[in-house]
Amino acid sequence: MSIESSDDFVKKTQNELFKEAVTGKPKPQYILKRPLDIAAADGLLYIIDSVAPHVHVVDLVRRRYFKFGYRFEGKLVNPAGLCVDENGRVYVSDRGRNSIIIYDAFGLYQSEINLQGITTQLSGITTDPKGDFIYALDRGGIDSDFHQIVKLDQQGNVLNRFGKRGSEPGEFNLPMDIAMGTDGLLYVLDTGNFRVQVIDNNGIALHSWGSAGNGFGQFGLPRSISLDGDNNIYISDAQFGNIQIFKADGTLLMHIGRLSQTDKPGNYSLITGISTDKRNNLYILDQYLNKLEIFKKLTDAEQQTLIQTQ
Repeated sequence: MSIESSDDFVKKTQNELFKEAVTGKPKPQYILKRPLDIAAADGLLYIIDSVAPHVHVVDLVRRRYFKFGYRFEGKLVNPAGLCVDENGRVYVSDRGRNSIIIYDAFGLYQSEINLQGITTQLSGITTDPKGDFIYALDRGGIDSDFHQIVKLDQQGNVLNRFGKRGSEPGEFNLPMDIAMGTDGLLYVLDTGNFRVQVIDNNGIALHSWGSAGNGFGQFGLPRSISLDGDNNIYISDAQFGNIQIFKADGTLLMHIGRLSQTDKPGNYSLITGISTDKRNNLYILDQYLNKLEIFKKLTDAEQQTLIQTQ
């Protein structure tokens, strides 16, 4: 399916439908305007949008919308990335506060980890499955050598810092996003070096793949990374308007999408955040076409059925 506003998924009562028929349709609660990043867990989709510093929630199970991160100590300033652990906790890296803000699954503020003096320009964020350890990505910027991963515990203690600016193994250049695989390894989208680096949780670089170019397995403007339950790696590329899917060793499996300013399924003009869930569904944001598209990954049996019917 494709979602452009809350009207595309919110279930309305008969009274609400009758009122709309009499007085006209009201403005949707949420319209995707400049969606930046997304995290999916248990039927809940958490979206940050460049227009308003909130976390917008698409509840596909209950078919409702709500938002959080706009008041009191949990108020966001300039959110840059987010993720969800297995306990349902939502972690938001806020570049404006230079902090990580932690909420429960329904947006109740839990805690803040202040990173003043530690990071300069927060970007992607991930955790181990249980959320015992948090890995915050610092993209540094063009005037900084702090292009690094910061490993923290739930109390906000800095346990380790990996990397610096450069192109050698274990070094980064404007890294954009980070995710942990089912193998317990960290997959870092090292955007300025046009590659993916695989790092263990002690900061040791194991291997990498990718280069600048427009060929298969190459990158133009990689923006976001996500891993599914089979440890396949999905990487969005704003220049190509697609998502390339790789095996954990860097072997290219396939790509999804095409570059176009025409709003049709599978067309993307400025692709940004992507996410996968436990069912291996894929969620794709487009910042120019202002939409969220959802893809289902076929099982082997479904693939065989599809082949037989063609």
